[in-house]
Amino acid sequence: MTDIHLSAAAVAVPGPDRGRKNHLFGPVADFLCLGGGGFALMAAMALLLPGRDAVPAVAVTMMVIANFINHPHFAHSYQIFYRGFGERLRGPGLSGRMRLRYAFAGIVVPAVLFAFLGGAILFKSVAFLGYALNFMGFVVGWHYVKQGFGIAMVDGAKSKRFYAPATRLAMLANGYACWIYTWVQSNRDMVSRRLWDIEYGDIPFDDGVLYAVAGIFAATSLWMVARLALDYWRDGRRFALNGLIGYLVALYAWMAFVQIDPLFVFIAPVLHSLQYLTVVWRFEANRASATVPAGPQESRFSRLAAFGIVGLLLGAMGFWLFPLLLDMVVPYDRAVFGSSLFLFVFWVFINIHHYFIDNVIWRRDNPEAKAHLFS
Repeated sequence: MTDIHLSAAAVAVPGPDRGRKNHLFGPVADFLCLGGGGFALMAAMALLLPGRDAVPAVAVTMMVIANFINHPHFAHSYQIFYRGFGERLRGPGLSGRMRLRYAFAGIVVPAVLFAFLGGAILFKSVAFLGYALNFMGFVVGWHYVKQGFGIAMVDGAKSKRFYAPATRLAMLANGYACWIYTWVQSNRDMVSRRLWDIEYGDIPFDDGVLYAVAGIFAATSLWMVARLALDYWRDGRRFALNGLIGYLVALYAWMAFVQIDPLFVFIAPVLHSLQYLTVVWRFEANRASATVPAGPQESRFSRLAAFGIVGLLLGAMGFWLFPLLLDMVVPYDRAVFGSSLFLFVFWVFINIHHYFIDNVIWRRDNPEAKAHLFS
């Protein structure tokens, strides 16, 4: 589950001006999809649902919804990343550094993941698989906060309400601090200790480490609030509220305090994925308009529909069909690994790899992102 990785640089440089609007889809749609609607839903669930008694029903509901939101959001990142992959590596359209980034994320990372997970299975090391699960949590946390930061920067750029450099730095530092605090905390107090029969391989951080990272997170939170207040009251800056809400919700509701209600753990990944899909579908819609400029509206719609259908199918295959089939036909020691080894491997592989490929897609020096995210 993974998660967009939009760097500050990626959104600070606008793309073409043709038809650029102040929102991704509109003020209300952006509010609902980028974080505001999700926060309202979480608040309503906390008030109206009876806590742990509702966990089984909410967990099943979110698992069903994941097939239409979470899993396609992973699949879409693969569709975007590997579309024209060979040409990106060989052609003149990218800088040498960007070609290396594509090669690393698209070839080296999956090879390393395959070798590590395959080696853990070969040597029957459940502990190594548990640490792979821990590493998944590590990169997913990074991904959540960088996506929240990126959403704030994108919305600010779309509405031409840019953040001051010092404020961007404070927001980014706060995101990193939130990420580390949440990861340390999860190693001490994980709500769910297992994924598909494999136990989470935690790192025993002591109280001193937890208090230190919590203090840094609190300090950067105050710094971020102070910078926003200073910009607003002293400099008269106005902020793009939907993006700012998306940033705050991503850090505090989906990460730092997600464990205050057992229901939040199940709904946060869906809301994160919805936030991601909002950007992806704006990107794809702009790309369809740019690549079929004179064609009929039906042609652009057909291209978008095909993109969505392929994402649904790839998500179903990657998260369910292939791993379930392999669990049925491939012999392995079920006394050691349980009965869902390939479900575990596929889910961990996709979540980790998703972070690395997103780290390439949404960069400033990726001309496709510059051309289509803001057009």
